[in-house]
Amino acid sequence: MQLKMPKDLNTLSKEELIELVRELIAKMDNLVSENARTQETKPKCSPCKSRCCK
Repeated sequence: MQLKMPKDLNTLSKEELIELVRELIAKMDNLVSENARTQETKPKCSPCKSRCCK
């Protein structure tokens, strides 16, 4: 899940920056939906703050 980050963002053209931001948004979107799927399968924790909750 590594991004190809350029050494210096100042040297990028506007189009390259837009593409980089779109890539970041897509990866974030993917992570959020992946996280939501894991949360659904994870058992709900009681408010007891026991070891299982941490």
